[in-house]
Amino acid sequence: MPDCSFLHSFNRQPLRITRTRVGVTRLYTTATTSVLQEYLRLPTGGSTTELVRTFAASIAFTEEMAATTLDTSTLSLKIDLDCIPIDSHSERWVELPLGPVTGVTNVVDADATHTTGLTLDTHSTPHKVQLPDAVLSDGYATISYTAGVDDWDDVTQVQQTAVLFAFAHHWQNREAVAATQLYDIPYTLRQALVLADYSVPI
Repeated sequence: MPDCSFLHSFNRQPLRITRTRVGVTRLYTTATTSVLQEYLRLPTGGSTTELVRTFAASIAFTEEMAATTLDTSTLSLKIDLDCIPIDSHSERWVELPLGPVTGVTNVVDADATHTTGLTLDTHSTPHKVQLPDAVLSDGYATISYTAGVDDWDDVTQVQQTAVLFAFAHHWQNREAVAATQLYDIPYTLRQALVLADYSVPI
């Protein structure tokens, strides 16, 4: 058993995760541009290409700052099974970063691909999945799961507020400027990001 006590807080090991956007419809295309224009108090009409581009960047920015997934995505988390502890109920739970998680597809270890007995706990923060007994106790495994939504109306109000704060900030700071002239993101945006943060309990 390796010494895992000093490693990353996610499952006591370094975080090894990839995220891939799925589906044809992107989240940033489901909010009407009139909503964005109203938020910025801009006149309606005209080209909206720059609005959508800035909105897309703001969603990605909010995801990274708040350690969450807003746009529908598939995620793949590689874990060292030696570092996953067994709790008092003889169960092994793995925390799933960049949630909120909408479903767990499978767990793949050196012996097999496991698709049944994958219990998802969405009452904890972050969400976590219980490993079936059939999953090996050593070596590596890869957990595939889904997170995010495909409609702006399904994004929580707090997360919408965080994205719109980021959107307004990025809209006002679109030009290339010297690093010494960059302004820090507003305090209200920082607070919204804290509230939208999936990875840290509030």
